[in-house]
Amino acid sequence: MVVRQPPFSDSCRGAFRQDVSRAIAFLARIECRSAIERLARQGTLNASARRRSLTKIDKLVAAFDIVAFSPEVEAHALALLGRHSLRSLDALHLGCARRLAPQGDTDALPEFVCCDRRLAEAAVAEGFALVIGP
Repeated sequence: MVVRQPPFSDSCRGAFRQDVSRAIAFLARIECRSAIERLARQGTLNASARRRSLTKIDKLVAAFDIVAFSPEVEAHALALLGRHSLRSLDALHLGCARRLAPQGDTDALPEFVCCDRRLAEAAVAEGFALVIGP
């Protein structure tokens, strides 16, 4: 989820305008909030920009199904850490995406969107189709 406008913003908007279901990991809002608050503390965002950013995040998150933390997500994330050089939160994001495959069917994995090279490489290695990547 992006609040600032990086170069790939138009691609993201196009992908998210499609009439498909969308899901994000339970921790996406927390990570976004952390980034906004960090920018505000650093003085990069003033109070008004901070409020606007938080409002945007709430609106964006409302458009997604949330994949909750579960023992299955944890198991997927732990296994991913053994196979890929991922940070813990990236493993949780990918574990949540993996959880969306019906009955663990790897042929039915959802399409994946991310902006992190290492996470994108792990997703592709795990069989995800990368719609938008770094």
